[in-house]
Amino acid sequence: MMSRLLFPGPFDPELPLETWAQFTETVSAWAVLLLIAGTAVIVILYAIHARTLRIRRPQDLFQPYTPLRWLFLSPLPGLAAALLLTAEYARRFPESNVPATLGALRVGGLLAVGTLLCAYVLCCLPMVTPTRFRYRPIGPLLRSRGRGEDA
Repeated sequence: MMSRLLFPGPFDPELPLETWAQFTETVSAWAVLLLIAGTAVIVILYAIHARTLRIRRPQDLFQPYTPLRWLFLSPLPGLAAALLLTAEYARRFPESNVPATLGALRVGGLLAVGTLLCAYVLCCLPMVTPTRFRYRPIGPLLRSRGRGEDA
């Protein structure tokens, strides 16, 4: 399924299908590994940075939340996958006249967006973001609504 998402069809219709299938399986496996590794690195760096932040003054609550800047690393696994795809394509299909540029952009873009989404979702988990920085706007609203009904 991952191969079909990343590669809808051969870049060059003259490529041997058996070699193309091996190529897509190899690049898809590397893409999954890069997605997992990139997401893990970003979440670990985010968690370390978030745990080192301290609230010392009331103004500290309104400063920008800088640990989220680690999410800017999410294009790196996509770039690595695009470079890997280009190198693997040149190695397996040296006789092809069709460049792998569009395929590399597609794989790199999908992997960068996937890494960003996975890392962001994992950063929102309670065990990753410290309690003092979690934004929970619904709690005070429910408490104030409950008090109004009792009175």
